[in-house]
Amino acid sequence: MKEMDRRTFIKWSATAAGAAVMPLWIEKVLANPTEAAKWQQFKGETVKVLTENTPPSLGIKAASGQFTKLTGMKAEFTLDAMDALKEKLFLDLRGGSPEYHVNYAQPRPIGCVVCDYWEPVNKFIDINNGKSKMADLPDVPAIDTKDPDGLRKAYLPKHFDSGCVYYDRSKLYGLPYDTAQGIMFFRKDIFAKYGPKYSDKTGKPFKLSVDTTWDDFYQMCLFLKKNCKEVDAPLGLHYAQNWPIASEWASFLTGFGVEKEGFAEIKDYFAGQRDPGPVFSRKEDYEKGLQVLEYLKKLLGVMHPDVMTWGWTGLGTAYATGKLAVMRNCGEFCPYIEDPKASVAAGKTGYEVVPKGPSGINAYEIGAAGLSIPKALPLKEQKKAWLFIMWATGPKAQWEAFTKFYGTPVRTSNLEEARAKGWLKPDSKFRKAQHLMVQETELKDHLPGFNTGPKIPTYSEYLDIVGGELSKWVAGRTPTPKKCLDTMIERVNKLHGH
Repeated sequence: MKEMDRRTFIKWSATAAGAAVMPLWIEKVLANPTEAAKWQQFKGETVKVLTENTPPSLGIKAASGQFTKLTGMKAEFTLDAMDALKEKLFLDLRGGSPEYHVNYAQPRPIGCVVCDYWEPVNKFIDINNGKSKMADLPDVPAIDTKDPDGLRKAYLPKHFDSGCVYYDRSKLYGLPYDTAQGIMFFRKDIFAKYGPKYSDKTGKPFKLSVDTTWDDFYQMCLFLKKNCKEVDAPLGLHYAQNWPIASEWASFLTGFGVEKEGFAEIKDYFAGQRDPGPVFSRKEDYEKGLQVLEYLKKLLGVMHPDVMTWGWTGLGTAYATGKLAVMRNCGEFCPYIEDPKASVAAGKTGYEVVPKGPSGINAYEIGAAGLSIPKALPLKEQKKAWLFIMWATGPKAQWEAFTKFYGTPVRTSNLEEARAKGWLKPDSKFRKAQHLMVQETELKDHLPGFNTGPKIPTYSEYLDIVGGELSKWVAGRTPTPKKCLDTMIERVNKLHGH
């Protein structure tokens, strides 16, 4: 099967959309003249949305007929890969007269850098219960406004903290919109074939579970490397330079017991800190950092030789085309993996929580993004943007995007609806939601493993430093882990004036 590049993957995602179905709730709103007037006050106008070209955003775009029916406005989408998106978004915000009404607020590469250019949504709602502060705007849909914590309860755990809070917990810079959460994908047929021989030889189970350690898993990969001929390599991680390998670094640091990526002076990890202080200032964190570097290099021995060119999509397509027995990747790749027209692993894949690190933590990367509004927009344009954000992050739009693209809805009510349909069971015939049960387990039972990276204003420069040094290390261009870590520390501390 031919390997799928990112453009082809996005085209596959768009093909999977199908036609949007109009939910009953919009009909009910439009039947109430008072509520309808709030949603339709800008009828005939356009909202411009700038977002990443991920399956969830393609799903929201496909469902945008709902938005037009509800508001009478048209949503005009610009979707780009992350690097192009960042450049376009930063220029638009810093120019002082934004073209786009709605910004994709991925916290690390975007939000922590430009949040000062966004309007806190405190302007529009009570950020505890979602009740509107403006008489001409509706409350956030499907929220119990009588519950003092109703807004947060309506979304997945920590998703407000991750994607909508920057440096000051008294402000929210949007609402949770999408989430990309790391889980394990593995070939059940390969595990079933080689498991008995491994267990006979070692006396240990050949399976992934919440209790599997990375060392257990590494031994399993060594066994597959020697014995399995069905795939090119046992394991795939994303080791491409900058964000991909830096995400692996962050997750392994958490699994090895290093908090806040070594920034010990950051008081609130999820809020972030404008001056993070020196990195790896604690001896125990420094020693564990060295161990993680050794482990990243060690894992190369059981990975595909092309791993250092793979980001998330490259890794997903390698697994789907039969090159790998196991990968750690974002759950939103599940629909692609389970599509028999695109993947040789369809119907043969199991899903599990990420292995446990030496600290006892099952650590996983997560990109929980929000949608935000430029501060420089006139109030009328901000209101148009806010109506779009309330719709796009509401339960009906999220459900439509999820069922057409099978990403991860951020509303808890959507998860409960999927559970009621039986989709969270391992034997569910609705295979393209299999990642949801694993992600729920991680969020409920392994919240210390929730790794979103440090929120610092210099994140772009920080990423260049960390990703660059890690890439040199795994490629063999840095002689020792000490040299790699010391260089990284020196450059990061200089960046922050320490």
